Amino acid sequence: MRAGSVPRPESRAQASRALWARPDMRVRMMTAQRAAVARLDERARKSAVVRANWARPEIRARMLHTPRTKEKISRTMKGKPKSEQMRAKLSATLRRRLEDPILRQLAVERVLANAGSRRYEFLDRKGRLHNLRSQPERQYAEALDRAGLDWWYERDRLLLSTGVVYVPDFYVEQWASYVEIKGRGFSTEKTEQAIRDGHPVLFIHITGTAMFSAALRFLAPLRARA
Repeated sequence: MRAGSVPRPESRAQASRALWARPDMRVRMMTAQRAAVARLDERARKSAVVRANWARPEIRARMLHTPRTKEKISRTMKGKPKSEQMRAKLSATLRRRLEDPILRQLAVERVLANAGSRRYEFLDRKGRLHNLRSQPERQYAEALDRAGLDWWYERDRLLLSTGVVYVPDFYVEQWASYVEIKGRGFSTEKTEQAIRDGHPVLFIHITGTAMFSAALRFLAPLRARA
């Protein structure tokens, strides 16, 4: 690099990573950072910068929806029980986001972009790769596999008496029955109609973690009785 030239962004990033990899430099950098945070003027300056950025909707949207921010929030909250005060605070935060037209539009666009596109892959003991639609379906498929049952995912299309086509989640050969897994908030109309029409459907309506865990534990006894 020529004297007086400005380093490119990637060169600065590489230099920073190289310095951070050195234990002595890492200690010096962290010490300097702690000293800066301890200074009231520096803390006030950083707070002013954060407030100024937060006041700009495009930067606020970027700060809220970056993978790093999501990962940090998930890591902080994972496994921690939420008090009523925390739930109220989270609800208020979500309401404020929805009141912001830019954040609301971003949320709608994200939902539309991900609708029907997310899949949970599972490779069963027979070497078949399944693209399941939800995490509970994947967990149930793993449990079926561990129980040694022969099963298929979305194998059949059932024509209901209402003229609607219904595709159950699983078919288990040993039970000669279908299995449908529905989470809270999803429509159960087709499943209930299939049961009324006489189709053998084991309906697992997930209303809580404990209920679904109990359904998984029942697999072994059901196989023994099959």
